[in-house]
Amino acid sequence: MDSNLLYILYKDLFGGVRILSYLCKMKTYLKTPTSELTVHQIRTIVCETIRWCETNLGTKSNRVNYCVRTLGDKSVPAYGMYDYNKRTIMVFRNYSPTVKSVVRAVLHEYTHYLQNLRWYNNVLSKVGYDNHPQEKEARMVENRYSNCWNDIKNKI
Repeated sequence: MDSNLLYILYKDLFGGVRILSYLCKMKTYLKTPTSELTVHQIRTIVCETIRWCETNLGTKSNRVNYCVRTLGDKSVPAYGMYDYNKRTIMVFRNYSPTVKSVVRAVLHEYTHYLQNLRWYNNVLSKVGYDNHPQEKEARMVENRYSNCWNDIKNKI
């Protein structure tokens, strides 16, 4: 059953239980917990957010890939990460508690996709994560989540 639809159980004339579905599609909001969404629904949010980024932030000659994963218990908690070598944005559904955190993670990691990360680790070792100029830029882009969501929410 699709978790995005309302299902009602009812008894038919012969006493059997039937399912009446597709009565209404449930809305997804920024505050919707990801625990209430399927992996497919989260992937759709990631895909639509990337499409928004391509239109509003630009793109490169090599398109970015994406995946939705579960991060292991012994891993450092993160909403997402960008793998430079694979050109892949990863969103970790077990550490992204809401739709808002998924959208923000994609915006943040998409910014890294657009950046030249050649000297990222060198700068990181000197100034740290919080003061890294590329992280500051990515955090600024994250703040556009409301604009992004307003444009994509009807596609989810």
